Amino acid sequence: MVCLLGASCTKIVEPKVPEIIQSEPKLTLSTDSRNLAFTNLLEDSVIIAFGRSPDNLFISEDNGMNWEKNATIPSNYHIGNVARTSHDKDLILLSYDEGNNNYSSLQNTGLLLSKDNGKSWEKLTHPHNPDELSDRFRWFANVAFDVEDTNILYALSSTSVFYKSTDQGKTWSYVDLNLESASLVSMFLDPSNSNIIHITAAGTVGKGGGFVTYDKGLTWIAWGKIDPPERILGINKDGVLYGRRFFQSLANEQVIYSDDLNDSWEVLYVDESPYWLTSLDTFEPSVIVLLMTSTNTYEHTIRYSINYGVSWTDFKLPFRYPQSLEVLTFDSEKLEILVSSKNAIWRVPIYYGP
Repeated sequence: MVCLLGASCTKIVEPKVPEIIQSEPKLTLSTDSRNLAFTNLLEDSVIIAFGRSPDNLFISEDNGMNWEKNATIPSNYHIGNVARTSHDKDLILLSYDEGNNNYSSLQNTGLLLSKDNGKSWEKLTHPHNPDELSDRFRWFANVAFDVEDTNILYALSSTSVFYKSTDQGKTWSYVDLNLESASLVSMFLDPSNSNIIHITAAGTVGKGGGFVTYDKGLTWIAWGKIDPPERILGINKDGVLYGRRFFQSLANEQVIYSDDLNDSWEVLYVDESPYWLTSLDTFEPSVIVLLMTSTNTYEHTIRYSINYGVSWTDFKLPFRYPQSLEVLTFDSEKLEILVSSKNAIWRVPIYYGP
């Protein structure tokens, strides 16, 4: 039995050598997409893939088996972020820029809201007020629905300004967290507590950091966590944060986690091989999936654990340049993962059961 990260005791599943039975992409794009990513909801078959124009938004309604391009968004829009909510599965919130890479112009960026699963879109009031924060906006780093209330929307700028709307985007308030020295800011909502939101920033080695709010963004507290990760990679449904931290050299990494709100981080996994951790996803707390790239051969590997990180199994991907991954389903026999490459979407079932 194992009890980890505050979860209930669960019998450890000993993984077998995985078998990949599918090596053909489920969707091939017309051009390379530099940031193709996914958003999905647990126990829901609808998945949204999004990236740069012209292949900017696809929707699958059968868990990634078939895809249809969304034709209601202009083809020159680059989609930066997409959010959904389990309380109303027809709602989609996304951020965009208009394809000329002029991120500093407010006229070229914005937010769209769909209330009918992408059939039509409403352009929301831009959250940024140039009269108050003229030089504090470049592009949107994240967007999200509140965990419980679909009228509450959140957005985060790349310059660490946090925006909040309580009327589905008609009006906005903001807090400037002013994380000047870091980059790659991200927002993580705690699925187990709608009051808790983390704003994190990747920095130089050992200098990542962030803020946390316990009241939906009204007040913020700077992290006091000792030796924080270089970058936060994900949060599971119990509110456990996962991050990446270098040690010894940039080629050696630790996966660390924090399951409390004090100053501690624990080491979950240590990688002393020349691999670069590029992405992490977690399904149930017991399932953790890492996307790794060799710094020597540039081979790409999925490394996964189905027993809370007690043991890990590797398999090499049959294609190049993976960008992001999403865990779709998990049971006693198989783990199904969706992976994007530069110009395709792959649905990879991994069989390890009896």
